[in-house]
Amino acid sequence: MIQAERYLHAEVIMRLRTLRPDCVVVPVPNGTWLGARSASEHTMAARLIARMKAEGQIMPGVADLLFMWGGGSGAIELKRPAEETLLGKRPAGRPTDTQKEFAASCAAHGVRHIYATSWGEVHAALSDWGRLA
Repeated sequence: MIQAERYLHAEVIMRLRTLRPDCVVVPVPNGTWLGARSASEHTMAARLIARMKAEGQIMPGVADLLFMWGGGSGAIELKRPAEETLLGKRPAGRPTDTQKEFAASCAAHGVRHIYATSWGEVHAALSDWGRLA
């Protein structure tokens, strides 16, 4: 996860805590970063992540935020917004193949799913889903 996406994730979580939408909000920790200062720490972190994937605790492609309510659910994948800096333009983040597969699975099961690059897009989705009072 690139820094801009981490900042967006942090902003969305802070705003959701304040907004308190009418649903259960589950942030999915698939992008957790485990810092490693030495080769042995790096090896331990890699082993931990591999074990979590094998046990189904980390599932590649699952959206960053899951929303559940009586009679419905939704998923939001946060992507890096497009930006222009002194060094040039940077396109918005694009979904990976596993993220596209998850979105297709959501569609097949009637679960709402969007890709969002801003809090405004998250807010609009929650409003469209009837989750804001």
